[in-house]
Amino acid sequence: MNRPAPIVDEQAASGRPPNPLIRNVQLLRAFAALSVVFLHTTDELRLPAFLQFGFFGVDIFFAISGFIICYITSIDPGQFFAKRVIRIVPFYWTATILLFALAHAAPSLVHSAQGADLRTLLTSLFFIPYQRGDQMQPLLLPGWTLNLEMYFYVIFWGALSLSRKFAPLIAAAFIATIYAALNIWTPYRVLMTYYGNSVALEFIWGMGVFYLYKSLPRLLPPARRGDTPFVIFCGAGALALVALPYLELHTTFGRAIFLGLPAAAVVLCALMLEARYRIVSRSAFALLLGEASYALYLLHPYVVFGLNRTFMRAFANSPFPITALLVVVYMVAASAIAIAVFLYFERPVMAFLRRRFLHRGPAIASVAVEQPG
Repeated sequence: MNRPAPIVDEQAASGRPPNPLIRNVQLLRAFAALSVVFLHTTDELRLPAFLQFGFFGVDIFFAISGFIICYITSIDPGQFFAKRVIRIVPFYWTATILLFALAHAAPSLVHSAQGADLRTLLTSLFFIPYQRGDQMQPLLLPGWTLNLEMYFYVIFWGALSLSRKFAPLIAAAFIATIYAALNIWTPYRVLMTYYGNSVALEFIWGMGVFYLYKSLPRLLPPARRGDTPFVIFCGAGALALVALPYLELHTTFGRAIFLGLPAAAVVLCALMLEARYRIVSRSAFALLLGEASYALYLLHPYVVFGLNRTFMRAFANSPFPITALLVVVYMVAASAIAIAVFLYFERPVMAFLRRRFLHRGPAIASVAVEQPG
């Protein structure tokens, strides 16, 4: 029977335990992060409105997160929350504290310096949604998605304590119930903005992708490139990718449906093409950028805004080709900085914390698999 086996890395050939690295997920992470960078870059450079898209990268991240959490806990659920904290917290806390210090030392350099008091710092560090002025974001602006990620992790952690086998279904039920309850009634606008936002449902779509990933191979005929399922996976994935920018620009409601479901379809198609047909990204750079996607997502606004303030006068009112070239330059610069941060901060810090705080278990956990969506 043709089960979806993730591509293993070169360790398998050497006789060492295989590393279940799903390479196409890494490619999607890089693509999702670059999409968000593209949006903020085109917006900052004031390109035409029809080019200001890429927010759908967040929807892809959430779908990936729902899938990956189910995937890694189906292999080894041990120390789930500790692994999440080690993956998320060190760099986020470091970046937030540095931004807080900069906001007080040189407030003119930090767009989000307004309201950067101790309460804002603490609520940001501990992933507590908090409204400051007219903003409802943590000090590190992209961190609003981390508030939702930690919400998902806490719910899934609780679901695991009830049942390892049915944890995804229990977590999905909790998320859906909280969403429904908050949309019926809530006294707090902050809760509604975060946990009552339909984007929270996209974790459920990602968990659904996990179940399809497990069950589809039992329902499909033996895999051959060019067969009907192959054409469907290729066509559906390509169609969803093309549709996402259009839907983002033209959809004003129902984000979980009109953006979340196509994002989940992209993730499912990428997974099935890799598992069944061995159509997989083997680019070392794409894999590295996928691993650095967390740093890229968190840091890119400050790289883009900083570069644009530096070069704004020199390139003000430039013709479109020059501005388009600046988009590429800003995206390359943000990617280079993110890769450097991953290689010289994130990876060594995570390795140290894992050695220090995690018990040794099955050789299944990799940085690639344990990244958040």
